[in-house]
Amino acid sequence: MIDDGLDTFREFPRNIVVSDFKSDSNYYTFNYDAKLATWLSGFNLINVCELEEIARSSKQKIDLSDFDVVLVESPGIGSVILPDLSASRVLLVKHSNPNKNVKAFESCPSIIGSDFALEDSIKTYQGTLIVGESMTAVYALQLKSPNFKLLIAINEDNKKNLTSFLDLVGKTSFAKLLVAKT
Repeated sequence: MIDDGLDTFREFPRNIVVSDFKSDSNYYTFNYDAKLATWLSGFNLINVCELEEIARSSKQKIDLSDFDVVLVESPGIGSVILPDLSASRVLLVKHSNPNKNVKAFESCPSIIGSDFALEDSIKTYQGTLIVGESMTAVYALQLKSPNFKLLIAINEDNKKNLTSFLDLVGKTSFAKLLVAKT
């Protein structure tokens, strides 16, 4: 198995059927400075590289300095009450899967996240980054001293499934959790 992103931090993965794999199967993952989900305890974890490697891309880096807020479309983002975005210069980074697009943000200027090197671009960003349950959030949380404020949106119903992820959020001084009551 190969690291699927946030499922590595979910107690019950969404994209991996654990019972399809033998308990001693290899699970290829990144070197995380974090506790991983308990479902991985029966697998042979093979750390392939540093998480920083996901920022390496042949795609173009984008200058985000013209925006006060960068909103990364991801699960959880459409259900929370966000800070007032009308007074800010906001960029919506749209999910490449149209089924995951959030209609509420259609009026924002937008770009497709898969069209540029998102993780590499946020490393130097200095505004507010708002992201939901995604690998971009994990990457942002693993940065040592970012210059951005990080708001992470999740649904209340998902908190029990995201204990490792929430532990990671709790280890940072620059991230705040936005939880939608369901």
